[in-house]
Amino acid sequence: MSEATPTRVVEQARDALAAFVKNAPDGTKLPPERQLAQRLGVSRTTLRDGVSRLALLGLLEVRHGDGTYVRSPTAAQLAPLLRPLVDGKGSTTIELFELKRHLEPAVAELAAMNCSEAQAANLRAAVQRDRSELAGTTQVAKRTTRRVSERRQLHELIAESAGESLLVALLSVANELLTPHLTELLSHSQRRLAVEQLSAVVEAIAAGDAEAARDATELYLSSLARAMRNGPNASAAVG
Repeated sequence: MSEATPTRVVEQARDALAAFVKNAPDGTKLPPERQLAQRLGVSRTTLRDGVSRLALLGLLEVRHGDGTYVRSPTAAQLAPLLRPLVDGKGSTTIELFELKRHLEPAVAELAAMNCSEAQAANLRAAVQRDRSELAGTTQVAKRTTRRVSERRQLHELIAESAGESLLVALLSVANELLTPHLTELLSHSQRRLAVEQLSAVVEAIAAGDAEAARDATELYLSSLARAMRNGPNASAAVG
């Protein structure tokens, strides 16, 4: 049997670190570097390389002067890794939207089955906030889009209400990648229509009506698809 090459040894060490992180609960602090390197049977240099790679993937958070912690990456943390594959590529944007169309109705159903009263209140508050932002002039509405990153969007709150699952995680990443494109693509009137249609989704979720939540989501997505085909200056009648 041939001996493992140095490259293979490093890969095995990274795999061992990744397995250690995967099995540790979110928020777990990694052991000191020397101790962890000994436990995994790797050099401290190899360990640092592995930690850096997992940190880039959002699986570890390095807090200088404190330590390294395991974390569950959010869609906002994962999206930048994929954004170079999306930006400037219309075909990829269309594929992402098709993924959204397949997943979002099911996530709305899950949200209707799992949503708490507090989460329902947060969903309604988000709808009202979006209504208020779009109630002024088009210029005011455009300025408010610059603050999107400063607060949680409605689709994030719906995903939270649905609970943790691979389905929800995939949709969250797709929405994170699509949101900037949709913000640029939709006209002011189209965004207002979208908010009202999402309000119907929210009310179905709050009522615990999974079938109504799915139907309302499918209507919203159909209108959104027409708006995307028509472009940013299309008529408000996209429903």
